[in-house]
Amino acid sequence: MAYREAILNRRTGGIYGFNEDVREPITVEPIEIIRQADIQIKKAIPAIRLIGTETGAKDKIIRENAGAVEIYDVGSGTVDMNILAHQARHIAGGADALSGLTKAQLAADTIRLEIPIPLGYIPTGLATDSTGIKFESKQYVVSTDALSCAKAAYFESDLQQLTGGAIALELYDYTAAVVRTNLSLSATTKRTRSDNILASLVAGNTVGVRFNVTTAGVAGSVGGGCSPVLILVLGVS
Repeated sequence: MAYREAILNRRTGGIYGFNEDVREPITVEPIEIIRQADIQIKKAIPAIRLIGTETGAKDKIIRENAGAVEIYDVGSGTVDMNILAHQARHIAGGADALSGLTKAQLAADTIRLEIPIPLGYIPTGLATDSTGIKFESKQYVVSTDALSCAKAAYFESDLQQLTGGAIALELYDYTAAVVRTNLSLSATTKRTRSDNILASLVAGNTVGVRFNVTTAGVAGSVGGGCSPVLILVLGVS
């Protein structure tokens, strides 16, 4: 550091530099307030260096660099922050709202969207006085894209009619020939949801819903009236 760049004023406090007259190191007696109306540093990449001595202290530089105002970490040799670039992310005036926020700046799963995928309609009047599968819904292919963003998955349905017996609404994987989950119902319901089944879903496999009577009701028993959905919870991150 050139000796002329280090001299501010002997009353500024906490400044170490060189005496212009004899070019000897001087130590300025610290004071609480810098009594200088306007301190200027004129040079290429002017900077103020802050060397902490407390526990956990760092060696930092606040500097101007080609129009940017940076906080520079001496220890790592990297720029911690471009202050002006960061300021541009905020909307001027009022609350300190963000603008121009990019996907990469969001913490994982900051935003979650719950997307219901309808799996058709199961009509009323299905016989429940004998066991077995009485109806199969339309089918849906679980896409790789959907699962790559999914953070959870649920199977949900209502049951508007059931005069006897018990049924299982099965989310059936036709590709693997396996039941992924089911809703066991013995009475009507406006909404019943499964546990999280994300781990059991397979990308590219075809799923659908089966209306399976597991316990037969009395003769003439009927049931149905279901609008099952596969719910994918997608995370934006």
